[in-house]
Amino acid sequence: APIAGRAANAGLMWRPGLYDDLVGFGATVADPVDETLDTQTTLEAFYRLDLAENAALTIDVQHLINPGFNDRDPTVFGVRLRVNF
Repeated sequence: APIAGRAANAGLMWRPGLYDDLVGFGATVADPVDETLDTQTTLEAFYRLDLAENAALTIDVQHLINPGFNDRDPTVFGVRLRVNF
Protein backbone atom coordinates (compact mmCIF):
# COMPACT_ATOMS: atom_id res chain seq x y z
CA ALA A 1 0.00 0.00 0.00
CA PRO A 2 1.28 3.51 -0.71
CA ILE A 3 2.54 5.62 2.17
CA ALA A 4 1.77 8.97 0.52
CA GLY A 5 -1.31 9.93 -1.44
CA ARG A 6 0.62 12.64 -3.28
CA ALA A 7 4.06 14.18 -3.08
CA ALA A 8 6.12 16.96 -4.65
CA ASN A 9 9.92 16.91 -4.97
CA ALA A 10 12.44 19.55 -5.97
CA GLY A 11 16.20 19.62 -5.95
CA LEU A 12 19.33 21.29 -7.19
CA MET A 13 22.80 19.86 -7.83
CA TRP A 14 25.94 21.85 -8.55
CA ARG A 15 29.53 20.97 -9.44
CA PRO A 16 31.74 23.43 -7.56
CA GLY A 17 34.60 23.00 -10.05
CA LEU A 18 36.72 20.74 -7.87
CA TYR A 19 37.44 17.54 -9.83
CA ASP A 20 34.01 15.85 -10.09
CA ASP A 21 32.73 16.84 -6.63
CA LEU A 22 29.00 17.44 -6.34
CA VAL A 23 26.81 19.48 -3.97
CA GLY A 24 23.07 18.86 -3.75
CA PHE A 25 19.98 20.19 -2.01
CA GLY A 26 16.48 18.75 -2.13
CA ALA A 27 13.05 18.90 -0.57
CA THR A 28 10.00 16.65 -0.55
CA VAL A 29 6.49 17.44 0.71
CA ALA A 30 4.15 14.46 1.04
CA ASP A 31 0.55 14.05 2.14
CA PRO A 32 0.17 10.68 3.90
CA VAL A 33 -2.63 8.32 2.93
CA ASP A 34 -3.63 8.22 6.62
CA GLU A 35 -5.59 11.48 7.01
CA THR A 36 -4.90 11.59 10.77
CA LEU A 37 -1.23 12.33 10.03
CA ASP A 38 0.22 15.75 9.16
CA THR A 39 1.98 16.55 5.90
CA GLN A 40 5.60 15.38 6.03
CA THR A 41 8.44 17.54 4.75
CA THR A 42 11.97 16.26 4.17
CA LEU A 43 14.94 18.57 3.56
CA GLU A 44 18.27 17.14 2.41
CA ALA A 45 21.77 18.40 1.65
CA PHE A 46 24.81 16.41 0.55
CA TYR A 47 28.38 16.76 -0.62
CA ARG A 48 30.02 14.08 -2.76
CA LEU A 49 33.81 14.17 -2.69
CA ASP A 50 35.43 12.26 -5.56
CA LEU A 51 38.49 10.62 -4.05
CA ALA A 52 39.66 9.00 -7.30
CA GLU A 53 38.25 8.04 -10.69
CA ASN A 54 36.52 5.01 -9.15
CA ALA A 55 35.88 6.11 -5.55
CA ALA A 56 33.64 8.74 -3.93
CA LEU A 57 32.71 9.71 -0.37
CA THR A 58 29.28 11.27 0.23
CA ILE A 59 28.27 13.14 3.40
CA ASP A 60 24.54 13.70 3.83
CA VAL A 61 22.17 15.42 6.26
CA GLN A 62 18.37 15.11 6.22
CA HIS A 63 15.80 16.87 8.40
CA LEU A 64 12.29 15.40 8.64
CA ILE A 65 9.35 17.57 9.70
CA ASN A 66 6.20 15.77 10.90
CA PRO A 67 7.33 12.21 10.09
CA GLY A 68 4.46 9.74 10.42
CA PHE A 69 3.86 8.25 13.88
CA ASN A 70 6.70 10.29 15.42
CA ASP A 71 6.39 13.33 17.70
CA ARG A 72 9.95 14.50 17.02
CA ASP A 73 11.45 16.15 13.95
CA PRO A 74 14.69 14.16 13.58
CA THR A 75 17.87 15.15 11.82
CA VAL A 76 19.70 12.22 10.24
CA PHE A 77 23.37 12.22 9.22
CA GLY A 78 24.90 9.75 6.79
CA VAL A 79 28.24 8.84 5.26
CA ARG A 80 28.63 6.58 2.20
CA LEU A 81 31.76 5.29 0.49
CA ARG A 82 31.27 4.13 -3.09
CA VAL A 83 33.93 2.14 -4.96
CA ASN A 84 33.48 0.99 -8.57
CA PHE A 85 35.49 -1.92 -9.94
